[in-house]
Order: sequence, then structure tokens, then C-alpha cells
Amino acid sequence: MTLTAEEMDLLAEKIAARIRPKMTLTSEDVAAELNCSRQYVDILRRQGKLRAIQKGKTYIYPRSYVEDYVESLGHSRRKK
Repeated sequence: MTLTAEEMDLLAEKIAARIRPKMTLTSEDVAAELNCSRQYVDILRRQGKLRAIQKGKTYIYPRSYVEDYVESLGHSRRKK
């Protein structure tokens, strides 16, 4: 089976989307990455420990915000 150039481009885009990490995450995505519940992610947001951007009634989490939170955990553990 031979693919056309258009089909190859579409396939390349699909593969890149799977490899490239998402730049913004949902509460569910963050929970999966942090290995916790979505409710705990909401608690972290309300406590101001995990920054988020409100979009209507939902929140999105830029990957950099999640990375900042994880990094802050590492620093707080070293101080003890």
C-alpha cells in the first residue's frame, strides 16, 4: 500500500501529536501525572499551591505551572 503525500503528512501530524507533550492540561491530566485524584488537584489549586487558568467554569493547567509545582516539592523536601 502506497500513501499519498497528503496521507503521509496527516500521519506525521498524528504521530507528532502523540509524541509531543500537551502544553495545557486538564485536572484529569494533572491528576494522572501527579498520581493523585482530580479532587486533590482542585484542592491544590484552591490552596494556591498549583496555579491554573480559569476558562469559563473549568480550569486549565499550563505544563509549566505543573512543573513549577513539582519543582517546589523537591525544594521543600530538601529543607527538612
